[in-house]
Amino acid sequence: MDKSSAKMLIRTTVVELMETTDIPDITVTAVCKRSNLSRTTFYRYYPSVDAVVKEMGDDLLASIRRTQEIDRRTQGLGGMRKTGTSDLIRAQILYEYGPFIRVVTGVHGDPSFAYKAVAVIRERLQEEVGSLGLIRMFSSSLCLRGSFGALITGLPSIRTLLQKRPTHVKFP
Repeated sequence: MDKSSAKMLIRTTVVELMETTDIPDITVTAVCKRSNLSRTTFYRYYPSVDAVVKEMGDDLLASIRRTQEIDRRTQGLGGMRKTGTSDLIRAQILYEYGPFIRVVTGVHGDPSFAYKAVAVIRERLQEEVGSLGLIRMFSSSLCLRGSFGALITGLPSIRTLLQKRPTHVKFP
């Protein structure tokens, strides 16, 4: 098995185990048994289960930041982002990392990851709507819907609101 396939199998197995087991309780033995890989193969690519979770989280956050950078470079007049490449990348990120997002923010997940993700999301949200005075309006939405709900649905709805807002209404 090549490196890419082995790492993907390990990552997928860890995500599956996270659905029912707290991260500290997931053992290398359990990952190897479920994935039919040897411990040697596991340790060739990762020093621990925590390292697998950390790598997936870091990869997800890096993907989100890359998408944000594309958004920054493709903003049109008035600060509105043009629809295009970053939307496809965002959809791909959600497709690839959806199961990880669900388990890492779930009962058996990693609370520190949620804080990191919130920081990334908050930074982009402040850039996108802060200059328009809308940040207060959407900060309560972040609290009520959860950070990933805002990531997945919040930013597109903000763009829709900004594109369709009446010109006679002043936002606080």
